[in-house]
Amino acid sequence: MMISLIVDGKEVQVERGATILDAARKAGVYIPTLCHDSRITPYGSCRMCVVEDRNRRGRLIPSCFTPARNGMDIITETPEITAARRTQLQLILTNHPLDCPVCDKAGECALQDLVIRYDIAESPYRIPKKDRGVDLVSPLIERNMNRCILCGRCVRICNELQGTHEIDFIHRGMETTIGTDGNRPLDCDFCGQCISTCPVGALTDTMFKDTTRVWKLEQNETACSHCGLACPIVLNTENSEIRRVTPPVSDQGDIGNLCVRGRFGWVSYAPPGRLSTPRITVNGKQQQASWPDAINMAAQSLNRIIDEYGGDACAVLSSDAWTTEEAYAYQKWCRKILGTHTMGSIAAEGYRQIVTILVEQLGETWNKGTLADFENADAIVVIGGGAAELHPVLKPMINSFLKGNEKELVVISSWRDFFIERATLPIEINPELRETFFSALREALLGKTKHHRSDVNDFGIDCSALAQFVSLLHQDKNIFLLIVPYLFGDNEQLGQLAACLSSRVKAILPLGGQFNSRGALFHAGFSPILQPGGVPAHGSQRGIAHADELFKAIEDGVIRALYILGDDPLEEYPDPERIKKLLEKLDLLIYQSPYEGAVASMAHIVLPSATVPEKEGSVVSLFGESKNLRSILPMPDGTKSDLRILQELVKAMKHVGTPYREEIICRELTELKSDPVAGETASQSQDAHLEFTWKEETINRKSQDYPLTMIPIPSLFGDGMVSRNSPQLNELRNGISILMNPDDFEERSFKKKDMVRITTPFGSARGSVDYSLNVRKGTILTANITGNAEGLSLFREHSRIVPAKLTRIEDHDC
Repeated sequence: MMISLIVDGKEVQVERGATILDAARKAGVYIPTLCHDSRITPYGSCRMCVVEDRNRRGRLIPSCFTPARNGMDIITETPEITAARRTQLQLILTNHPLDCPVCDKAGECALQDLVIRYDIAESPYRIPKKDRGVDLVSPLIERNMNRCILCGRCVRICNELQGTHEIDFIHRGMETTIGTDGNRPLDCDFCGQCISTCPVGALTDTMFKDTTRVWKLEQNETACSHCGLACPIVLNTENSEIRRVTPPVSDQGDIGNLCVRGRFGWVSYAPPGRLSTPRITVNGKQQQASWPDAINMAAQSLNRIIDEYGGDACAVLSSDAWTTEEAYAYQKWCRKILGTHTMGSIAAEGYRQIVTILVEQLGETWNKGTLADFENADAIVVIGGGAAELHPVLKPMINSFLKGNEKELVVISSWRDFFIERATLPIEINPELRETFFSALREALLGKTKHHRSDVNDFGIDCSALAQFVSLLHQDKNIFLLIVPYLFGDNEQLGQLAACLSSRVKAILPLGGQFNSRGALFHAGFSPILQPGGVPAHGSQRGIAHADELFKAIEDGVIRALYILGDDPLEEYPDPERIKKLLEKLDLLIYQSPYEGAVASMAHIVLPSATVPEKEGSVVSLFGESKNLRSILPMPDGTKSDLRILQELVKAMKHVGTPYREEIICRELTELKSDPVAGETASQSQDAHLEFTWKEETINRKSQDYPLTMIPIPSLFGDGMVSRNSPQLNELRNGISILMNPDDFEERSFKKKDMVRITTPFGSARGSVDYSLNVRKGTILTANITGNAEGLSLFREHSRIVPAKLTRIEDHDC
């Protein structure tokens, strides 16, 4: 329902429940604030936003949390209002140092702007300033509490939006400050939301500290490439070098959300030691080469393998960290020139597995979910653990969602991740029986129970919770389904369950996709099961769909050439020793990437390519948002874009023509009917693709030798190639991290952050151990595995869970 009011003579209409400040911003009227951030609940502590209602003169009201009423006539500037604001500023300056010349916030400080606007030279109140200390120890974030104005924005955004509860008000009265318990260094997500909301220089980015001044920066909006959400970010550059990354700010002053990867992982866009010169292998040794020599060698080698073994002997892997135009061009090259349909991704393997099952079950008509579907849902159902670890910006998104009236969050997981802690209906499953549970739930929903007649208590589940979930599925509610793939292992049961639920939900969104996975699959058709435009492939048009099948084909000699674009099986797939031996069997291994990955050293040809901020094109986020990219950073000498490399390769393979020029690629993509998302999700046929046989995986059972069940979980600091090439994120990862139940922890006499050796039937690795009440007894959660050869050796390709044991590493063993 709309209401009407007047703000400084301008009539404006707003939704009932909007504040006076909302109405003023809609009318284009400026009202100063210090404690307000539209992402969190209004607070009203700074009193800078006071206004007056002509209908009730003589009374100043805070506009940030006072609801607008029909017929109000608001005045935002009078002598009384100005005097009140000046007094507030003078009181704030009583304990705020005027050190603008050495403060990194200078030039974008809200307090500085207001002091100048209201002509405040100094505070008339002579009170000794207190030294509240400066935290120079915490990673990435410097906390100078001498500059803090106690607006509380950092506390509220940390608790309310991020859900971390790392900082709070401590002490009382004149001693009040903001800090951690025990005044320890920060130990949190390091999302930097506190930096983004701080109106002064109390919380600053240590990577930006003392590098330049904000008025020298050029701001360029692009998309973050650390995960598939492709969040909008602003690259702040000086002389074509990145100085920092900030969230975009709307015309109304609304600030976007970023995570630790997006805000602090920007060094990976211009990493030290990146690939800069092509290399070729001659007589068993790699050596630097010119671009023409490397391209010609690649072309001749590919032509030879095609002539000798056929196009099906070639395969292409991508990390999906490219533009839709590049993905489209490469799939066209694969299908039309190489003659192969085997195109995949190790980094996005879980996402692609689930998409494959949904396409097979539901065709192309299922609603893949949009941001509007997410925000307008009555209930969000999450199946699988680690959604917020895969895509950290889902944390503030889900917390904002739960602020709505009667919103529900259902989480079904085998471990207590962030979402299950926030859920209105949490359902935690015994990790050793989760596949059996998914199978039994699916068959029960389909009315087929011949395979499973188990009591739900066998799965460690509360019967009433499961009944509430089933009841929700039968209610007339708008349900949005998130499917979270495993870090490793087969996602067959997750995909089958998602397909089964398709007729009961509004949209299905598989997670785990990389930067442009949705664009690469559903728009470009870089997939063995999808053609351009999201059309399912059939029969001879299909290629090898899964990584385990690809490596088996290499082992059998079916695949003779592998072209890798930004992916790295040796850093992202279990059992790297086996994978290395398989890659050594290939007649041709081409590695094309900006980064010096583990597989680069064994490639026959290495081609250095561009990072995302160096490219032009478009991408599609997991929520289906299309985003245009423009080149922001100059491409270093010796590197080329993926599309340019392909153009030169096609020419060298003697396929002369223009089909791979940018304008033609863009035109062909525009003509495609891509990624259908509108309409209801298709109902699943009740007689197709429903039968399956559950196979008990005895290798995943605990034993006396291996008394713990280990679950590999995603790293909050990123598992993908882009994140692993950020020194700052690697410092936060700090090796393998193991989390266990306090009872198991005490039983082994461990201490926090002890170095331990974790051993499974497949291998052993070093890691640091800690405890949490959120971990089930007998279970351990292991993170930061990718990029660590020892960590990957703990698992095998179908290892969703593995039995394990832990032993302390003594000092003399280190």
